[in-house]
Amino acid sequence: MSTAGETLRMAREARGYSLEDIEEKLNIRSKYIFALEEEDFEALPGKVYVLGYVKNYARFLSLDVDAITAEVKEKIDVVDAMAITTIELAPVAPESPKSEVKETSAPRVAQPRPTKGEQTPRRSNRRERNVQANFRVIYLMLGLLVLMGLLAFIGTRNWGI
Repeated sequence: MSTAGETLRMAREARGYSLEDIEEKLNIRSKYIFALEEEDFEALPGKVYVLGYVKNYARFLSLDVDAITAEVKEKIDVVDAMAITTIELAPVAPESPKSEVKETSAPRVAQPRPTKGEQTPRRSNRRERNVQANFRVIYLMLGLLVLMGLLAFIGTRNWGI
């Protein structure tokens, strides 16, 4: 009995398609198609993507989509289970006793609050600076408008000379 990958490859070759043809028709990279046919699931992006690729590939080749998808899903689950059991944890260093812990930062000193008559130093934030800049532009435009009005008034006046 052949595996899902062999079934996909034999069906593709029987229909005369190359990996590049399948890549073009299904918009699946040829390296992923090759990995599906070789059942190299570690070279594939993720379980959801792999199942989608298999469904589209089997449907394109007019194969039994459910049977091939179920077989691939079972193999992916086995590969995932094997990957979980082979994870190695790094050794944890034993904790040192609390008596050996040294403080590296200086203790905080409370700052005195200003009295009623004193003002706290204010930081100018970005919004205040933007508002100040906007008012400068408005005052400049208003001054230019007044100056143009004066020039227009002077230019239209008959001075009797």
